[in-house]
Parts: sequence; structure tokens; C-alpha cells
Amino acid sequence: YNAANDCVTEATTGYAYYKGAMPLVIFSSVLLLLILLRKTRLGRRMRAVADNPDLAASSGINVESIQMTSAFLSAGISGMGGAIFAMTLRFAPETAFTLLLPSFAIIVLGTIGSVPGVIVGSLIVGFVRALSSPVLIAIGHPLGRSNYTALDGVMPYIFLIAILMILPEGIGAAYEKWKVDRLRRRAEEQPSKRWGGLLAISPLGALGAHNFQQRKNARGESMMIVSVGAYVFSRITRFIGGNSFADGSCSDDCQASESAATNFEMVTGRTEGDFILEDSPFSLSDVPDPPDGLDAWSHGQWLADALNDLNNSWLDLMNTELGLVDNLVSLGDALWPAVPILVWIIAVIEGLYLLQGRDEDALRPATEFLYSLLAPVMQSRNSGSVAMTQALSSAKAPLDSFHTALYDSLDRFQSGFDRKGKYMLLAVLVIMLASALPPIFGKALVVLGLLWLVGLAVLAAFSGGEALGELRRLSPYGRESPIGSWVLFLSVMVFLLLFVEWLPVAESENHDFIKALQVSNVLTSLAVFALMAFA
Repeated sequence: YNAANDCVTEATTGYAYYKGAMPLVIFSSVLLLLILLRKTRLGRRMRAVADNPDLAASSGINVESIQMTSAFLSAGISGMGGAIFAMTLRFAPETAFTLLLPSFAIIVLGTIGSVPGVIVGSLIVGFVRALSSPVLIAIGHPLGRSNYTALDGVMPYIFLIAILMILPEGIGAAYEKWKVDRLRRRAEEQPSKRWGGLLAISPLGALGAHNFQQRKNARGESMMIVSVGAYVFSRITRFIGGNSFADGSCSDDCQASESAATNFEMVTGRTEGDFILEDSPFSLSDVPDPPDGLDAWSHGQWLADALNDLNNSWLDLMNTELGLVDNLVSLGDALWPAVPILVWIIAVIEGLYLLQGRDEDALRPATEFLYSLLAPVMQSRNSGSVAMTQALSSAKAPLDSFHTALYDSLDRFQSGFDRKGKYMLLAVLVIMLASALPPIFGKALVVLGLLWLVGLAVLAAFSGGEALGELRRLSPYGRESPIGSWVLFLSVMVFLLLFVEWLPVAESENHDFIKALQVSNVLTSLAVFALMAFA
């Protein structure tokens, strides 16, 4: 070891600091999603709806509400992932298609419907993609084949085929089968209560080790989540407290300064208190230009008022932030180590129960006490709900009468038209709508209308009766019928192809190639989703 070597420069990777947020946000969001699905009532309802919507509806679950919540949750996670992805890589319209096939490979590898399998599959595909590039470079460079690096995008799919040859149903299905076999083997022997009691009394009891040993995984996971969550929250609040204006906080610059003991004193020169207007960093140069047409006195008055408003808004924001940071730091100090100690005390009580051979739940007295405290609150809430329902029922009669009158007026309006008049009115509305929209929609309406006319004519020729009546007979449940579903699918597919044909392309030498690339990307997406639908 040579002390003269610059180890810092040699060990520095040059990776931007802000890119470190990407793995942190990704793994944090996945962990929180996993906790949501496994440990909350909403997550259990989401899993029930995903497994069997009909059975979930018969159990009293609002399927539509859960599906809507799942859609909003998935959209939020996708948006957050897109924001983090855009921080690390320049985005182009074709980038989405490069992410679609790896995502499909991850779903197939991890088994559709298995959250742990998808997580493991994503890690495997990511590691294979990351490791294949340097390996291919090392292999191709001595051979003079620099184009070997282009195979790094193919390696995950080769690895996928190899795994699916061993595990045809994916990692998730194999994991579920392994869990079932493991439960069958473990059911043949009872866990030792003595070892469970010793684990509960030890510091590992705060992490729920005794519950895992006693095969109470749900409670063990809950205790571990509470203890680890309290520690993580404490570390976050300590970082906030050390690098903010919280009471007593002092960052590295503050510690290097000999004239200031806290961050607040280093900025303001005062040892304690709140921010004041004199601490504002804004000046007249930060104020936007005033509107035209003001005289000299009004010009100066407008600038002074704008600067005063800016300083006041800054003061309110900083004092609010100061109070919020103080509360967060105080909460973090209260949670750690109080929460792990409380969890460990509960674990010790459970350990004593195990050593005594008692099968009672150690938390039952606490839950009964909390229920006795919350019973009046729940009773008052139920009484308020009943009173609110009775109050709203009095307003239901006018609404019902208005609803009835509205439908009666609509029925009288519709009775004035015969079937041909309705079709004529519908045709006029469609023409007006097509003229107001871009040309692609008018063209799509014309093409789809012609295809529908041809299809109805063929149907009438084969059935020998009215085409619409025959179509209603073949699809009694509309688009939910097999024939109706195929008709809607073909209509949407024709519209998609017309939209792809309409997509503009810049005039260049490779105009045809770019157009073919657009069509291939859309067809690839369509093929992927078709495979997922059939799967």
C-alpha cells in the first residue's frame, strides 16, 4: 500500500448522485407494494378480486371499487417509475417498445399472478442484461468481433428459454408448489416451544423470530415490519435533522465552522427562534417586471409590494417547514427505540406463554381492552350513519320524482321518432362529429361503416332474415358475448391500423424504413398483449 496513491479518484465510479434515487425508489415502492398486498385489508381484497372476481363479489367485496383502486395505484406506480427512468436515460418514442418485451419476459418468467415470482424474475433478467454486455465485450474483442455486444439484448430471452425448459410454469408456480410441499413436510412434526420461548426472550424476539419458528409467519412478518420500519424512519429523520434547520441540527459545514453551533445559527446568526423577514434571501432583482403603463411612483410601489409579498410567502413557507421538520425529528426520536422495545416486551410475554405451554394469544387482553375503548366510538359512528341515512331518505322522494319525470319526458321524445327517424338522427350526429374531428377519425368512421355494412349484408344473405336481428341473436350479451367480443376487437384493430397508417413521418431518405418501424412496433405490442390474453 502506497500512501501517495490517490485512492479516492481510483475508486470513484463517476456515477451521478441523483441516479442513486432510482434503485432506492424502485426497491422501496416494490417493498411497500408487497406490504400493501400482504398486510392490509385493501391488499387482501385486491388479491381476492384478482383470483376470482365472482367469488369476491359473493363475499361482499365491491369488485368495481377495488378494480378502480388497483388501476389508480398501478398508474401512480408506473408514473413514478417513468419519472425516475427519465432522470437516468434520454427518452425517445421508441424507448417504450424496448421496455415492453423485457417486461413480458419478466411476467412469463415469474408466472402471471405471482408477485414474488415477478420480483425474482425482474432481478434475474436485470442481472443477465447487466452482466452479458461486459462478458460479450470480453469475448468479442480478442476475436475481432465487436458486434457481439449487440447480443446483450438477446441473452435474457435465451436465459428465459433455458429456465422455462426446466420450470415450464415459471418461477412463481414452482415457488408455490415448493411452499405446499414444505408445509406438508413441516406438518408432520411440531416446532419446539422451548426454542421458541428462548428466541422470544432473546433480542431476536423484536424481529418476530419466535413466530417464524412457531410457523406463525403472518405475525412474525408484522413484528419485523414494525421494528425495521421504526429503525428506517428513525434513520431518515436523523438525516433530516442533521441537514435541515431543525432544533439542534448541525451538518458537516456547521461542524467545520467555529462560529456556529447549529445550522440555524450558521445561516441567521441567531442561536434560536423562528425565521424573520430580514432572513429572506430575495431582493428587488428577484421580482418580475411590473406591468406597463405605470408611472414612476406606482412603479416603485408595485415593486415594493411584490417584494414584500415574496418575502412573506418565503417566511410562511420556511416557518411551516421548520415546524414540520421539528415534528418529524421528534417523532423519529420517539419511535426509536421505543417501538422495538415495546415489540420485544410483547415477544417476551409470548415467550413466557410458550415456555409455560399455554396456547393463549398474548395480545388478546390488549385487543379486548382497545375494543372496549373503541366500542363507544364505533357505536356513535354507527348511530350517526343511521341518522344520516334517515335524513337522506327524506330527500330521496323528490329525487325519485325528478328521475321519473325525466325518464317520462325522454320516452315521450323518443316515441315521436320511428326507427328510420332515429337512424337518420344518428347518421346526422355521426357526420357532424366526423366533420369536427381530425380527418383520421372521419376516414376511420367511413371505413368502419363500410365494413359493418358489408358484414351485415353477408349476415343477412346467410341467415335470410334481418341482419341486426340475427346479430342480436348471435350476441345476446353484446360485447360480452363471443361474437360481440370478436366484432369489437376487429373494429378496434381496424381503427388501430388506420391510425398507424396516418401517423406522420418526417421527410427523409429512410422515410419508408421509419414507417415500417412504426408498424412493426405497434404489431409487436399487439402480439405481446394477444399472447398475454391467451395466457
